Amino acid sequence: MPVPSLSMSWAGYDRHGQAIPKLKGAPAYLNKQLVDFKTGLRLDPLMQSQVSALTAQQLQDVALFYSQQEIPNLSAN
Repeated sequence: MPVPSLSMSWAGYDRHGQAIPKLKGAPAYLNKQLVDFKTGLRLDPLMQSQVSALTAQQLQDVALFYSQQEIPNLSAN
């Protein structure tokens, strides 16, 4: 299991044991990930196709939107 960075809050782990970051309140973190997909520093064909046409401002807007979303309580079901 990966050891999460101390500078990032973690929501838990997914079914593959990968750490899941808490995205709420982390627009800078999200923006960096989106920029990395756009520039090819992170490789994922789906994500790269989603961000390829977005401007820097649009990437910031997307990051801000997702950083404001509530984390659903999936254990309540």
